Amino acid sequence: MADLAYSSVLFNDPDIAEEVLAIEEEIDRLRNILRMNAMLAAHDAEDAEQLLGVLEVADATDRISDALADIAALTIRKRIHPIFVQALSESEDRLVKVEVAEGAPLVGTSLREVYDAIGAAIDIIAVRRGKRWVLSPSTDFRFRPGDIIVAWGSEAGITLFRDMAGGESVEQALPAPDTEASEQLRQLRRVVLDLKDLSEIAVDLAYSAVLYNSKDIAEEVLKLEAQLDDLSMMFADRVLEICPRDQPRAIAGLLQIGVAAESIGDAARSIANVVLELEPHPVLKLAIEESPDTVYRVTVKPGSAMDGKEIRELNLLDLAEATVSAIRRERRWFRNPSEDFRLQAGDVLIVSGTREGEKIIRRLASRPAKEVRKRASQPG
Repeated sequence: MADLAYSSVLFNDPDIAEEVLAIEEEIDRLRNILRMNAMLAAHDAEDAEQLLGVLEVADATDRISDALADIAALTIRKRIHPIFVQALSESEDRLVKVEVAEGAPLVGTSLREVYDAIGAAIDIIAVRRGKRWVLSPSTDFRFRPGDIIVAWGSEAGITLFRDMAGGESVEQALPAPDTEASEQLRQLRRVVLDLKDLSEIAVDLAYSAVLYNSKDIAEEVLKLEAQLDDLSMMFADRVLEICPRDQPRAIAGLLQIGVAAESIGDAARSIANVVLELEPHPVLKLAIEESPDTVYRVTVKPGSAMDGKEIRELNLLDLAEATVSAIRRERRWFRNPSEDFRLQAGDVLIVSGTREGEKIIRRLASRPAKEVRKRASQPG
């Protein structure tokens, strides 16, 4: 939903914005159904207490969807400030909207085959087929001529995908890099991207903390929320100081970005507090205990096998069935870091993988390479 909301602004596409608003309405409906079912399921105070966390997560999810709907609504209300569009277009991960051409290599190809060909360099957010939207399509989904695809990924991944789709871009012309912008405006665009990235990371980590009952991850969410509060306040001050006052509606839209990011951060904190303050629901607790998968936090120690290495050099997926979903370096976060990201001592890694693989990752992050290799070569 977040990617769709930002796509609607970047491409100035009311159709995408309307889809985001429809998702927000559906989340409202599902939240109300959950509330009614919780009321019916609670027979005593103990039942009510066990359901409290579930309801808190549902309410927080609703607040996140409201904030993202507010961002998408900027497109419909024509309150998009050029700074916002410029910032999104300069992101390291590119958003793209492309139409599948007749006879293109993508026609008849499944999403699984696309990922096999391109790898993790691209992610399909949604596909519009006629008047119908397919959100987060399954890997069995097959593309047809005329499909309009919204995707994000690296520059290389986007280029390959355009070639497969026939190269027929349907997005509006994005602004050229503003090399003449003042240092203040460049910093403001950087803050816009930070608000977007940090709020998305906070949501990802909050849900991971709940799904895996991870207090470590929940604590990272609280740090992110505090950072978002500071950043949102600074952003509002800079917008009012720097931006010309001849576009009041657009400035109001720009300020809405900071408000939305702060709201998302607050909601993520509420989800994280469920983990820190409440016991998980018995059904969720059983699922956590039986799951072989987990999400965990590790810190790269000086002189360890990870210190100074690019992620690709560590071969984490083959070695430990693990992927790095985010990295915190002091106060800066990196979401879905690329394979050429070079780790350094003090980096905090958020890793997704198996419980067995977690042991390997923790050794790589804390012990010298020679010691890790020696242990791996020992039988048993």
